[in-house]
Amino acid sequence: MGMENDILKDFLSESKENLELLDQQFVELEQDPSNAELIKSIFRTIHTIKGTSGFFGFTTLEGTAHFAEDILSKLRDGVVKINEDTATMLLKAVDYIKAILATIEDTGKEPDDIAYLDFIVDLRNFAEKVVKAAKAGAEIRAPEAPVNDSPVTQPPAASSHEEDARKDQASPAEKQPETVACPLLPEKEAPKTQPEGAVQSAPPVHQSRQLTETHVRVDVQLLDNLMNLAGELVLSRNRLTQLANQMNNPDLFAANQRMSLIVTEMQTQIMKTRMQPIGNVFNKFPRIVRDLAKAAQKQVQLRIEGAETELDRSIIEVIKDPLTHMVRNSIDHGIEHADMRVQKDKPAVGTLVMRAYHEGGQVIIEIQDDGAGIDPKKIRSKAIEKGVISADRALGLSDRDALMLVFQPGFSTAEKVTNISGRGVGMDVVKTNIEKLGGVVDLQSEAGAGTTVKIKIPLTLAIIPALIVRTAGERYAIPQVNLVELVHLSPDAVTKDVQLIGDAEFYRLRGQILPLVRLRNILGLPPGAGEPEAGGMNIVVLNSGERQFGLMVDDINDSEEIVVKPIGSHLKHIQCYAGTTLMGDGRAALILDVVGIASTLNLRAEEALRQAKVSAEIAATEEDQQFLLLFSVDPNEFFAIPLALVNRLDKIRADQIEHVSGKEIVQYRNKSMPLIRIENYLPISPLPDQEEYHLIVFNMNEKDIAFLVSRIEDSLNIVIEVNEENFRQDGILGSAIIKDRTTLFLDVYQVITMYNPDFFVRYGERSTLVSNRILLAEDSSFYRNLLSSYLSAAGFNVTMAEDGQDAWDKLQQESFDLVITDIEMPKMNGFELTRRIREDAKLRNLPVIVVTSLSGEEDKRRGLQVGVDAYHAKLERDTVLKSVESLLRSRGFREAA
Repeated sequence: MGMENDILKDFLSESKENLELLDQQFVELEQDPSNAELIKSIFRTIHTIKGTSGFFGFTTLEGTAHFAEDILSKLRDGVVKINEDTATMLLKAVDYIKAILATIEDTGKEPDDIAYLDFIVDLRNFAEKVVKAAKAGAEIRAPEAPVNDSPVTQPPAASSHEEDARKDQASPAEKQPETVACPLLPEKEAPKTQPEGAVQSAPPVHQSRQLTETHVRVDVQLLDNLMNLAGELVLSRNRLTQLANQMNNPDLFAANQRMSLIVTEMQTQIMKTRMQPIGNVFNKFPRIVRDLAKAAQKQVQLRIEGAETELDRSIIEVIKDPLTHMVRNSIDHGIEHADMRVQKDKPAVGTLVMRAYHEGGQVIIEIQDDGAGIDPKKIRSKAIEKGVISADRALGLSDRDALMLVFQPGFSTAEKVTNISGRGVGMDVVKTNIEKLGGVVDLQSEAGAGTTVKIKIPLTLAIIPALIVRTAGERYAIPQVNLVELVHLSPDAVTKDVQLIGDAEFYRLRGQILPLVRLRNILGLPPGAGEPEAGGMNIVVLNSGERQFGLMVDDINDSEEIVVKPIGSHLKHIQCYAGTTLMGDGRAALILDVVGIASTLNLRAEEALRQAKVSAEIAATEEDQQFLLLFSVDPNEFFAIPLALVNRLDKIRADQIEHVSGKEIVQYRNKSMPLIRIENYLPISPLPDQEEYHLIVFNMNEKDIAFLVSRIEDSLNIVIEVNEENFRQDGILGSAIIKDRTTLFLDVYQVITMYNPDFFVRYGERSTLVSNRILLAEDSSFYRNLLSSYLSAAGFNVTMAEDGQDAWDKLQQESFDLVITDIEMPKMNGFELTRRIREDAKLRNLPVIVVTSLSGEEDKRRGLQVGVDAYHAKLERDTVLKSVESLLRSRGFREAA
């Protein structure tokens, strides 16, 4: 209904303007009855109202406009001429139309007063008399005015009694009172003709409605000027914010905060004036799809979703052609002919879906078909044939990367050229145009099931959030739409984990090979002081549309809204710049073009190194790394937990802590959240009295719970060996030396269980926990103990193995219901262990779950190839437990007695 409501608003707005003009036009027409253009203009207005009212089902409005149009058509055709009575009747019709529209605007429906229906009958009678009088050459007179003291603004009264017998040359039969039912209304609503001489009463003083002005027409150039002024205001706000922070004046700071809120709200409202529903583009495609399907001799139905989704009008203009290209390809290459679809047990009519929605400050547009899909093997073959890619590179591409080759210039899988597509152009144009908007294009396809092209574009291009970075003393802005995450590596991590192969640098980020590029090199700057390695390395992980890469910069500043200015002509030829902006101090900064940087680097050429060299050199070290959160309870005692377990970090005041039933809670996000003082369950120093405490919030078993600590110290991604001997006890997994301090590693699951033994009981209620044996293969003692902790807390009987060989030996000696294994282990890795299990006649049906930090797509593919049943990150407790339960149930286990 959203789109229909928008059309109704536009209809009401346009009708108001036209109807106000009609009053003046009718007066002018009385003075100049032969003005044909004036009559045509009046006719067009009434005709438009009639047509649109029929679309919405407004029968009373449609009937009034219909018979007024009948009279106007005779005036337009020159059958009769305007006179005072005709003008009066038409003006009455305009008044009634105004009143009906006002009621619709106020209530969403037409008035139900009988007077409106009576007037339609009078108008119908008058229209017929116009025709009769024209044939007889006589003058037509309007019905007598009713007795009425209503204000002028009320719709005029209407009379069904016409005393024209003396003036009409009609036959005696025509002199009888007429009873006319309106054909546009239900029969039961047709008003009864009143006796001769009776006068109808006007509507009560409903109820009369006045049209109110809710819309104004504004020149597009004026909106553009307003947006430019809003941009300048944002720049001034940024400058004032910087000055307020420097001067440290509380009054100035408060005033600036207030002004900042107003500027933000003003900017938002002005941007809304430029927003238009994407339905303005989508609505032209039903005809396009119909014509293309007919030309291709296919049957295609189009389904449009999210037509009310709004985005900047400047972007709407640019996306029309890319969408048309994708629709053409879907119909020509994707959707099969009807007979072929029937052979595949598909409906004869193919479905094409155009979908739009908002997500994360962006607009997502999807073009989805249920056609034949795209075969990656065919893509590789065609790419090699056309010289788009070498045979060696093609074989090294994953299926997803192979699909993305369709966006290469000149690439096409069409067997023959048609008038619809297959001319070797199209998808590369789509990609280029979308990337010019700062957007990205993704392609997903399944052979035999269909294809989905997903476009992500920003809501507007005028004012955007950006990350400010610094290199060689200069500032640069990176649009946040391309930003994935920020990574800081210590000097030791740079030396150990950043690999140089040829001229290319790589870093393995959570199992994914991340190509690294230095902004200095892109800009052609010489190496100098302040190189990242001096204090570590700052990596800005960016999405270029096809893949991610890391941009190394000297410093990372704050993020702020920037106003995009066009780049000067002397810099337009440089692909790494997208524009320029003014910073808070009045100095200019260049906006980096992420897609341009990616294209100049030819990142795809390095993909072949992914498995051949890079994986072998740095995979092992990545598996041993642990991303830790360091914190303190007492200032002199330090603790560590895996950062992946943490849901949020926050602060609370001491006076926000409440005591309920002997336990501490805090009102957090409209819920009561339990607080755990670690010193109540472990032999450590107590939490000191402070005005403010830090919260480490966990979300487990779909519930929030938090540790109460004095300070968050740091977060590190390091390789470390945990000592299990010195401090091992319930709630503590071991210790290690971190930053020259003895640090205790906490078992989060066990501490929570000590606080509330029933906290994780939900899984115990649903599964046969005590009767199922799980073999856990993990070479890291830290992770082995942590995984065993939460599996045991859920009620499973866990046997631990130190590596793949140890696990295999235990499988030969004992019986287990499920195996959970790491990947990278000495003696035998998890893939080899799974392969042996699948080749063994007795064990081949044993469920295997991989829990690992190697979360790359290639690792998952290898796992599926060797027969892994599920693949999860090590610390995704709830996901792992649900997977365990699902696999055990699939083997026929039931609840224990």
